[in-house]
Amino acid sequence: KLGYAIVVTKNVQKGPLSRSIDPAEIKAVLQPKLETALRRYQGTRLYHVAVAVDAYILAVPGIPLVASPKSALIISVDVWDDKKQAKVMDRKQITVMEAISGKSFFGSGLTQNKEQQLASLTTSAVKLVEKWLRKNEALFKSDPADTPVVTPPETPVVTPVVKAVPKT
Repeated sequence: KLGYAIVVTKNVQKGPLSRSIDPAEIKAVLQPKLETALRRYQGTRLYHVAVAVDAYILAVPGIPLVASPKSALIISVDVWDDKKQAKVMDRKQITVMEAISGKSFFGSGLTQNKEQQLASLTTSAVKLVEKWLRKNEALFKSDPADTPVVTPPETPVVTPVVKAVPKT
């Protein structure tokens, strides 16, 4: 079960031949998508997912077939176990390349603005994070010790009251 989903853009690098974008915009688009995707999972333990955006390239318009740069996003992912206060696994770096479609066959710089490119890259990034987590799902199996033990309330002892009946 997701505790926190954190996106950090403190050290993000702009790649070559890239449009500029404010790192806060990347966070504003990526974080809600990540939270929405991971909140669907339920369980008995809390896990925190931290994503650091390492670099981005938002393709600029180029000349088709000669110079048509592609968009990309590079992120690093850490997963923390809330109860153990420790990382679940080693940090994973994920490189997201723009998907090839009719709109981006010659490079998304020709047909999409930077917001559209970012939306596409962050959607793909979240899917790849989910795929990586599912691939490692054995690490998230609930520990029987995590299941709360429910003890039934004690049944009060009822002592019958016997009254002496006077003889008549």
